Amino acid sequence: MKPPFKYRLACRILELTRHLSFKSAWKLSGLLRIIMSGSKGRLLTTIRNNIQKVFPDKSPQEQEQLIQSTLRHTLAFGLEAGCVWMKPLEYGIEAITEIRGIEHLEQAQASGRGVLILLPHLGNWEMANQFIAPRAEVVALYKPHPNKQLEHYIYNARCRAGVTMVPTNKSGVVQIVRHLKAGGVTVILPDQVPDTNGGVVAPFFNHPALTPTLAPKLAKSSKAIILGLVCARDEKGGFVVSITRAPDTIADADPAVAAQSMNQFIEERVLEYPDQYQWSYKRYKNVPLQSS
Repeated sequence: MKPPFKYRLACRILELTRHLSFKSAWKLSGLLRIIMSGSKGRLLTTIRNNIQKVFPDKSPQEQEQLIQSTLRHTLAFGLEAGCVWMKPLEYGIEAITEIRGIEHLEQAQASGRGVLILLPHLGNWEMANQFIAPRAEVVALYKPHPNKQLEHYIYNARCRAGVTMVPTNKSGVVQIVRHLKAGGVTVILPDQVPDTNGGVVAPFFNHPALTPTLAPKLAKSSKAIILGLVCARDEKGGFVVSITRAPDTIADADPAVAAQSMNQFIEERVLEYPDQYQWSYKRYKNVPLQSS
């Protein structure tokens, strides 16, 4: 049986975009943004709905400007996938033009404690492995993609940077905790909508959002130092990496307190690059009715 068309198309696009430079991907995203600017498709509709929900105080003109800029960055992220996953690792590393807050990572590693890095869907988060892996022994959770061909690209891309992938089950979590207690590093995406039993409802930009509790639980059980990392586009074909120390309240024993603290921390990062956040993602879905 042939894989769904969307997966075959995605693989074809990957093969084509591997020949782009980051600078070319950014330029092409501008052209595609113009073509798609009047679209009523799901991508732009979700971006528009999220931005209007989260930034109600902006004027309609300001909202539309942010919507269109977000669309361009979203398209750029897709076009950059071939560069990140298929070009030599050195290409991605050399595209990082500035590193801010590296002292936070160095101090955390020097402490002998584990380091838990929160990596929100901001900028190009796939670049993070190429930045972190040469500097630390990284173990991360990984859920295989349902399409085998895409899975081949994604898994190999993440492993080739030197990251050890473990399954998103109890066994994998145990390995992560053990690794952190031994002073290792792990990376967690903290803003994905979890299963209902894997999260609590906490405000995210003043709206209730089902928020994963995995990162706070890992930090609490391992006593790891929590950092945030963002790899943002500089719109010139390069990237700026920013590392920030996260508040200890993310590891609070109360899941609601921990989730709210984590969401506030993510909000601060998003407001630095509001048009580079993944507003194309339905972050507010699956909220229990009594919480909405």
